[in-house]
Formats: sequence, structure tokens, C-alpha cells
Amino acid sequence: MNEKQNSIALESSGVVDLNYLDYSALELAFGASKVGLRKRKAEFHSDRDRCLQIYPEHFHFYRRSKIETRTRGLENYYRSLGYGRIHIEFLISLLAKEYPQFFTINEQSQIVNLRCELTKEILCFNRSDLSLDLKNSSVSCRYLDSFDALTMQLPGDLVLHQVESDGDRAHTIHLCHANGWSAPWGVGKSFSELHLRFPIVKKILPMPKKILESFTKKDAKFERLGAVQFRTSKAFDRHPDISREILNPPLCPRGENLYLRFERQSFNPVPGSNFFLFYIHTYFTPGKYLVENPEQRKIVYEFLNQAGELPRSTKTLEFCAENREALLKIFSEKN
Repeated sequence: MNEKQNSIALESSGVVDLNYLDYSALELAFGASKVGLRKRKAEFHSDRDRCLQIYPEHFHFYRRSKIETRTRGLENYYRSLGYGRIHIEFLISLLAKEYPQFFTINEQSQIVNLRCELTKEILCFNRSDLSLDLKNSSVSCRYLDSFDALTMQLPGDLVLHQVESDGDRAHTIHLCHANGWSAPWGVGKSFSELHLRFPIVKKILPMPKKILESFTKKDAKFERLGAVQFRTSKAFDRHPDISREILNPPLCPRGENLYLRFERQSFNPVPGSNFFLFYIHTYFTPGKYLVENPEQRKIVYEFLNQAGELPRSTKTLEFCAENREALLKIFSEKN
């Protein structure tokens, strides 16, 4: 990727707080690391209970970012070891079940059409294997296949993970809003291999096999928050090939470029298979919203103002240690 392409990655959400569900992510940044799974309710009392999360007022931020990643080469963001009809059928039905106001299925003798209101597209699938019929689809983007087309209707990223008796692997990865890893690097790797760079994961989940197997069971529908980090750019895409000098500029004195980035991760079994769907939705909250919220400001200030050296065991804590004085001024009540 060249520097001109890299600069595109900075475009995302302006100063909008994308955390429309008011997740308390900031507390996780300074607390003890934990798995933190919450079982989602069967009934949709809120978007927290859905596997997928779509907020129409924010959708165009994510869609624009995903379109931009394709200019840098789809092969950098999407890799698959192959998938079957069962996976596409599940995805189509999940979209229509969780958001019937945005997705409508029309089944005919030879084809299945999915009307997508947010993108104004109609996806046409061959009924026999649910492969994408691009010729008869009405789309604004040239999709590679069915999984690509369906993931592009969502604000978040999708991973199909397979769990077998002798191990597990990330089978299909569509990752436009990468956070230091990529689809080409991750496809085919086990959960443990994917997290080798994060020793804390092995500490809180030393034997992941049991919990991964549980994700494939009926009604095993969970969510958690993770990857909570302070950032100095509002780029969704943090692909490892993008220059870190661009993605991590110096913190501005008054915190104009400070953001809290976190992921809401959800897990859903694919019925009739040994796969589960892993959905990753990235959220950004501009620093100014944290400063203007007394409770949030207090959490940050009290952590920074503690005696002695700050810990550096995570990227967030390392960022706080390196920018301690500047952050204390930003989050001070006198600011």
C-alpha cells in the first residue's frame, strides 16, 4: 500500500459518538482483563441482544470505510478456505430475522433475492447453492461472492470459525476494520495462534477449546466487549500494512484527536454445523465526549493521577503511560 492509499484510512466518523448503545467500555480499559461474556436474550429487547448491530444513522460511516478498503485490494481484507450453502442460508435468514425493516427475502423457483434497504441493493442468489448471481443482482459494488456481498451489507466484520475434535480454525475472514491483524494472516489459524501476540489472552483463557465448542451449541449466543484502546486517529481500518506513523500521530495538546476505540464482539452458532459466526463491530467515542461526561472524566483522571509508575501491560495502558501529563491536563476539571 502506498502513502496516498494509506491516507484514505483516516476517513471515518468525524466527531460523531458511534457508541449508540452506551456500552461502558472505558471501565474495561483500566480494569482487570477478563473474558466477560454476556448471554444475549432470545427476544430482541435492544440491539445488544442481536448478533448483528445496525444503526441506520451511522451505517454510511462504516459502508464508506469498507468501500475504501476495496481500493487497497480485497485480497488484503477477505480470505476463505471455502464455505457452504448452509453458511449463506444462515446469514441471509439472520439478516432478515434481526432486521426485517432493512432486509426482505423474495424466494422464486430458481433464485433467492435479498432486498437491502440501507445500500439500495438487490442481491440475487442461485437457489441450488446460494452462489451469488452478480449478473442479475442490482448492486453498486462488484462483489466477489455471496459471503463478500452479505458482509458488505453490515457495519461490522465477519469470521466463520470451525471447531473440530482435533482443533479449531478461522475458516473465512472478512475483515475491513482490522485492528493490527489481517485476513491473509489469520485464515486457517486456530484461536490460540490468532492470539499469540496477546499473552493476556492465554492468562484469562488458558484452555479455549471448551468455550469454543460451546459457541457451536444451540442457543449459545453471547456478546463481549474487547480491544478497548485510546487512539489518536479515527481510522476504522488498522491493517498491519498501513503506516503506523499515519495511524498513530502525536496526541494534540487539547486532545482534539483523542478517541476511545473498542469492539463489541458477538458469537452465534451456525445451526447444523460445527461452525460459529464471530461478528466484530467497531465503535469510536471522541475524547471530547469522555471529557464532557463527569463520570467518564473521573475514571480516566483518577487512574492517571495514581501514585507511582503506570502499568504498561496493554496498548491502552502503554498509551496512558507515555502521554500521562498531557492526558491529566485534558481530563482535569480545570480544563
